[in-house]
Amino acid sequence: MELRAGDRIARRYVVKERLTPREFADCYLAEREDGLQVQVKVLKADYRDHTEALGRFRREADLALSVRGPHLIGGLDVGELEDGLPYTVLEHPHGRSLAAYLERSGRLPLTEAVSLASHAALGLSLAHRYGVIHRDLTPENLWVSGEPPALYVTGFEIARVQSSTLTEVGQAMGTPLYMAPEQLRSSPNIDARADVWALGVVLCELCMGRRPFAARSIPALVLSVLNDPPDLDQSLPPGLKHVLQRCLEKDAGRRYASMTQLREALLAAVPLPTPPSSAVPAYAPPSYAAPAYTAPAYAAPAYTAPPAQAQQPVNLTLRGEADAAPATVRIPAEAFAFAPAHSAATAATAAHAAPAAHAVQPTTAVQPAAAQPAAPVVTTFLGLGVFEFAMLCGELDVAPREAKLQILTKYSLTETSHIELMNLFREHLATTPSDLEAWRNQREIAKRHWRSLYEQRS
Repeated sequence: MELRAGDRIARRYVVKERLTPREFADCYLAEREDGLQVQVKVLKADYRDHTEALGRFRREADLALSVRGPHLIGGLDVGELEDGLPYTVLEHPHGRSLAAYLERSGRLPLTEAVSLASHAALGLSLAHRYGVIHRDLTPENLWVSGEPPALYVTGFEIARVQSSTLTEVGQAMGTPLYMAPEQLRSSPNIDARADVWALGVVLCELCMGRRPFAARSIPALVLSVLNDPPDLDQSLPPGLKHVLQRCLEKDAGRRYASMTQLREALLAAVPLPTPPSSAVPAYAPPSYAAPAYTAPAYAAPAYTAPPAQAQQPVNLTLRGEADAAPATVRIPAEAFAFAPAHSAATAATAAHAAPAAHAVQPTTAVQPAAAQPAAPVVTTFLGLGVFEFAMLCGELDVAPREAKLQILTKYSLTETSHIELMNLFREHLATTPSDLEAWRNQREIAKRHWRSLYEQRS
């Protein structure tokens, strides 16, 4: 059924107005019983019996509820209308889409463009660490809110979980104006670097007022993206041009390998008066805490852990130069587990740690402007905060042994820096009860998330 202003959903959400619909869903602005403005997305009736559309809608709902963090618009609730159509309730910060923002503002000052792009990169880096590739990063799927403006990532309808099989081989997904060459070729090997390309195109719009590839038709655009160099303004600072050129490399292997690398290069190319924190708090105040989540009927059955088994040492093969023989390093299993205090095993692995002169000192997040709520001081080691460290630990807990090295690479860690990271966080959490409790809770959430993904792969 079509919802109208005044209609109630689950007796808790009052519809205020209809919003721009999405491909598979009708969207509404609504108000929760506590006064919070939310967005309600309802699967279109035409797709009620469409297996793939229904699967994508439900997957987006699951992603919105589980992939949460700074600069990501998260999910609050799910359910079904009286006629059986599923709906998802999302956060809805005051503001407008980046597309509407650019239509009103036009070309942005470089510092504002870089600040907004860095927000998007931070949100996407968190999504990527959950194993989620956006694949449709456009100004319509970015939301501008607040003053000074902050950017939030949304629109995960066609996002790809790296173990998902929903997208068939040979099926291109995304918006052609922002699709990387490998997406246009319908490559099955789409990863985070496709989002790096898309953010590069968006950044061009922010700082140049136009996209780097232009054509009068979709076929002409595809040919331009596949064959032509990006058309960049010569007036841009050399450092920023270098960042854009690397984002828009045709060969994905020549782009930034992660959003973290892109963000660091961008902030180095165009320093901001007040550097953005890597731990910006979510925009919603604590009073807007999401209600308890009730798993819908399509939720997977509860996982029953197998009997505990003694952990075995992990053999990791390191490959250096092409003509060098691979070396195998034997790392005790304890190096992949957390213990509240130092142990004999920890002392044994410390021999692999970096020299004391190179020890990484904790850094603290930059506090936001006085007009905004004060952000908590967040301690980070080797670029990872407590949240990301918990995500890493949770994945290492449930991943097969042969995947360990790949996991460390995803977090830009080596075997040595991983051991150092464990030691630094072990000491920190032992003396910081609040962070220890947060780490424990997030680690359990992470274990459930990664266990589900690895079970799908197997």
